[in-house]
Amino acid sequence: MDTIEAPSPPSVDPSPAAYSIPAEAHLLEQVIVHTPGPEMELVSPENREDLLFDDILFVGHARQEHLLMCSVFEKIVGRPDTVLQIKDLLLDAFEAEEAARHSFVEKLCRSLPEQNLGAVEDELKRFSPEDLQQFALTGQSELPIRAQPVPNLMFTRDLAAVVHDHIILSHAATVARTRGSIIINVI
Repeated sequence: MDTIEAPSPPSVDPSPAAYSIPAEAHLLEQVIVHTPGPEMELVSPENREDLLFDDILFVGHARQEHLLMCSVFEKIVGRPDTVLQIKDLLLDAFEAEEAARHSFVEKLCRSLPEQNLGAVEDELKRFSPEDLQQFALTGQSELPIRAQPVPNLMFTRDLAAVVHDHIILSHAATVARTRGSIIINVI
């Protein structure tokens, strides 16, 4: 009986601008995910409907399952940089350029006027990259104003898509998803 060898995976250019999905059934090389974190712990029975959740998740269990899924991706692809976390990419963007932080804050204040974030816009612009990342995900900070968390960020498939060598960014239809769209735009 003849042995058939599977084709070796294509080589991947690790440069940040190298992306392309030539077909729906193309081999997975990298994936952008958001593992449930502190923002999920801020979903309560009182705000779950506003945040588009039918139920409250057991955050520890959801996180464990998500990390298991990430390890499966890494195992299948066989590269240590297979899984890219949104929180890490966001922090990288905030650390790389002050303009990225300012742009994020301006878009956030402009797109969520009902949360009155414009009142603290200057303070938000002075946040460290880490503090701004924390605020972006949880809506929490030492400022006297709070924003809703973004637990829907774990649904990354809704935020953007790659078609061939183009990235298509979606625009959220609901207030609960708006910050996720702004975050993915900054990344």
